[in-house]
Amino acid sequence: MKKRASDFNNLTIINFITKLKFVSIFISFSFIGISGFAQSYCVQHGGTPPEPGVVQTCQDGGPCGNCPSCQAMRDERQKKVSEQQAQEAQTFAIQQAKQLQAQAEASRQAQKDLEFLKQADENKAQLEQLVAQNEAKRLAASLEFEKQIEGSRKERDDYMANLSETQQSFAGKAKTIDDDIFWDATVEMTNYETVYDKDKYLYAFKNKAGSLVTGYNYKYAQPYYQGVAPVLKVGDKSWSLINSKEEVLIRFDDAYQKKYGLEYFSIDPFYNGVAVIHTASYNFGCIDTRGKPLIKTEFSQIGNFQNEVAIAEKQIRHEVFKSEWRDFNNIYFNYYLVGIIDKNGEWVNPPKTKFNIEYPMPMIVLTTELQQPANLTYAEWKAQLAAQKILDEIEYEKESKRFDNEKTRRLNEARSQGMIIE
Repeated sequence: MKKRASDFNNLTIINFITKLKFVSIFISFSFIGISGFAQSYCVQHGGTPPEPGVVQTCQDGGPCGNCPSCQAMRDERQKKVSEQQAQEAQTFAIQQAKQLQAQAEASRQAQKDLEFLKQADENKAQLEQLVAQNEAKRLAASLEFEKQIEGSRKERDDYMANLSETQQSFAGKAKTIDDDIFWDATVEMTNYETVYDKDKYLYAFKNKAGSLVTGYNYKYAQPYYQGVAPVLKVGDKSWSLINSKEEVLIRFDDAYQKKYGLEYFSIDPFYNGVAVIHTASYNFGCIDTRGKPLIKTEFSQIGNFQNEVAIAEKQIRHEVFKSEWRDFNNIYFNYYLVGIIDKNGEWVNPPKTKFNIEYPMPMIVLTTELQQPANLTYAEWKAQLAAQKILDEIEYEKESKRFDNEKTRRLNEARSQGMIIE
């Protein structure tokens, strides 16, 4: 009985212990199910750190850090570390290559700058030498030119004075102007003078007493002569001749110009029955008080008629000295016949040839602010501009020398042929 009781007790204890294990396991799994296995996984697997002295197990059941998952994780981490080290090494190598490339480029640029400065110095020396040579020659040429011009001015003045005396000598040959040249014998022959309103920019006519006899109806007007006056009336495109009643006697319009082969012209005052007309291109001719052309617009200048004659110039040659450089103006060499003409435009006496040099107005250059090129540094850009300026000055000096030589040649040629030099 005692043995049975002892066996029963032992069996009971074993059963109790077994049940206790199952209860413990059940409680553990129940806790794991509730907490998501948080306490049984290591940190690498997403768990929380263990309490001090507690050894955690991995998901695979082995000790933390020795399981295949941990090993794979360590391998992955090591792979990432190796890749990062390789990337850093590659980045360092690229930076080193760029630095070496920049050093090489800086060295090439330094060499380029030295060559550029050397060339700039050579250009500057060439310019200084060229300027010095030209200055000496230009000074000598200028003194000789002034000497020639001074003598030529006296020759010209003497010739023009002689022309004036010749013109006066025609006094006894002056023709009598008959009344039949007037437009209308019933219209009073007047000597109305022009008056200008500077505020209106218009002209009117006044009598000898100073009283207005017309309104300010004219953009341009010349004094009356033998009952007619040349005017450009407000609103008109061409000049007209009017009488003292402001009646239009003749219009110098397109039909008139086409009839006589003329272009648009302006009219100067009448003198001795003749008015000088001039076109927009400064070609001069003459009309009479009837508006009839007397002299074609083929002269370059015609003075006032006195004693049936006038001093005139007629261009016979116009030659261009063409610049070979962009910033140098063309120069013009002009040749004229100068003498006395009659009312038919015929030379009364043999004319002389006049030579002059026409210097055009300086070119107006519209400048814009230059932009720094993207491929140049500021210092390089400024150096390039300075170098170009020197090259431009060299070209200017060369062109000036070429012109001075041509001017001297032409002047000597004109003097050798007995021309008047102006």
